[in-house]
Amino acid sequence: MPQSKKHRIGLSSFSTSGFCAAALLGEKGDTIVLNVRHSVEELNFDCGHELIHLTKHRGLGLSSFHCFDTLKPKQDPFIEWEANEGAAELTVPYRSFLPLLSDAYPQLRTWQDMDFLRYHLARRYQVTETVIAYRMESLKYEFFQYLSGTPLENLHFLSRRELSKQGVSVLSLNELEDRFTKFQEPNQSLKNTALLRQR
Repeated sequence: MPQSKKHRIGLSSFSTSGFCAAALLGEKGDTIVLNVRHSVEELNFDCGHELIHLTKHRGLGLSSFHCFDTLKPKQDPFIEWEANEGAAELTVPYRSFLPLLSDAYPQLRTWQDMDFLRYHLARRYQVTETVIAYRMESLKYEFFQYLSGTPLENLHFLSRRELSKQGVSVLSLNELEDRFTKFQEPNQSLKNTALLRQR
């Protein structure tokens, strides 16, 4: 009977500016190395990101993936996007996230309400508020569908590129907050602002 591979997760302190984590593929097992200088919330996302590399990108002929706060010239933007999307789904699953957003949506009246919502959701999912904002952005079309009554199991998922190709323009909660802050009127809520923009 073949021996199963051992998989390891290690923590190490890195002085390299912007270094988040690495995924190393090995014959005897794979290793994820995380930067101990990051918060627990950052580590959760970083670990998910590297796990996606190990599972989805292992057939690309690479022996390792090194990830940073910003994209480096030698990194493939598409596989980094896939790893970010996968980590976002692992840590903040849309099946629980969209109903929570939908429940909170009618009460969003000020930018402070949005700040509190991001803070609350970040604590709930044990991720950073940046991940919550990223999720609000990347799921904006799906959130619009859900608010319009489409059940979770019938949502149609489109990337930002595909939305653009199809001529669909949808505002995210992040964009609504920006617009709302600039043109705030008393007793107006984000609910009264159209999510779907017509071209």
